[in-house]
Amino acid sequence: MRGGGGTVDVAHLAGETCRSGGYPLDNIIMTSRPPDILWMVDRRYANSPESRAITTHAMLSGQAIRYVDYGEEPLFSRGKTAVPVGSVEYVRWVAEPLLGSPLPEIPDYPEPLRAFCGRRIDRAPLREAPAGSFVKPTLPKQFDAIRNFDPSKPPSGVALDTGCWTSEPVRFHEEYRVYVLDREAIGIAQYDLDSPDRGLLPEDTDRIAKMIAAWEDQPVAWALDVGRADGFEDLLLVETNDGWATGYYPAAMSAGAYAEWLLARWREILSEARRAIEV
Repeated sequence: MRGGGGTVDVAHLAGETCRSGGYPLDNIIMTSRPPDILWMVDRRYANSPESRAITTHAMLSGQAIRYVDYGEEPLFSRGKTAVPVGSVEYVRWVAEPLLGSPLPEIPDYPEPLRAFCGRRIDRAPLREAPAGSFVKPTLPKQFDAIRNFDPSKPPSGVALDTGCWTSEPVRFHEEYRVYVLDREAIGIAQYDLDSPDRGLLPEDTDRIAKMIAAWEDQPVAWALDVGRADGFEDLLLVETNDGWATGYYPAAMSAGAYAEWLLARWREILSEARRAIEV
């Protein structure tokens, strides 16, 4: 069993570690002020943009970081909030036992945003995906997205009843990630850096604002990916991403802004989990 229920009390962490023979103290970065957050970073990705941003923020704000190997036994105690940072697989591994339930999944194409897609998008099991379509799993990381799907060559090791999104192929040639917090865009960066950067025009930012406003029951922190596509004048929705499963592009915002954006989503997830338990 991995850890206990609840959150992490960093104030007692060093003492417990020494007494229990657990993690070495050099796995922890602490500053002089007592932190109220413990960032649990996937050691495999300690040099990723996300991990570097969180490290910078934590050192400046008096929070603590623990670098944890995937599969290592985490050490939890009470009183503070543990926030995992790393791959989707790692974040689930750390968080779901604490929550007592799977992490929430927002749809890649929320129904209110379908009008901004510019192509038809359907859900179907892999076995029913049309030839020549764009195919991606409905759950993250089950297999890599497939362009120009060939039914005679399904992805190896993937069950044919795996749920998928299927759509008409669209060629995006300029893509942007929009970080949304409390229904407002707080940062935008181009992420397909091999494509030319024309920059966003006023009509583009207006369209982004309309996309954000159209989704009534959106989470507090999420990412909206948009792009220019051949044959379309307006920006199209590429997909949406839940805050807990979204990478960081430094051109979009500061390390501190990213950390606060990520933390807002985790606080919302924890609050929803507590309400579910109370019900």
